[in-house]
Amino acid sequence: MKKIIYAFLMLTLFVSCENEDHGVDVNNYNGTSVTYFTAGTAGTYYVSDISENFKIQIGSTEKNSADRTYQIQVDPESTATQGVDFSLASSTVTIPAGSYFGEIEVVGIAAGASTDGTNLILNIVGNESNPVMVNTQYNLLVVLSCPIVAPFTG
Repeated sequence: MKKIIYAFLMLTLFVSCENEDHGVDVNNYNGTSVTYFTAGTAGTYYVSDISENFKIQIGSTEKNSADRTYQIQVDPESTATQGVDFSLASSTVTIPAGSYFGEIEVVGIAAGASTDGTNLILNIVGNESNPVMVNTQYNLLVVLSCPIVAPFTG
């Protein structure tokens, strides 16, 4: 019985390791250059009086010889309020010439942020010459970080 189980496991191992590419080489993208959020689609920003700005990187699938500038829009579905929970350092982001990456900075406002958190949804807006991936959104949970007060003694 053990031999049958081992044989079945070995067969499963070989079959499950089969690599199907479906005709697409993901390591050599040759389509239209597109821009996207490089760190996925979500993050959490803990805001306090001393917290740094939250940086969100965007990337492009290819370099360009000229700067590329994109609009950053706050989605109407956001529960975070600009000027209360956060502000944007800029409403645009630029990918410099010769680079794949640019950066957006979100400035947290501790006086307005809540411990329950609010959801900030950012959209990259492209145009015909600077397209973006479909449904390019970044969800940032903006949460007030409470300081830890503890009588540590040494």
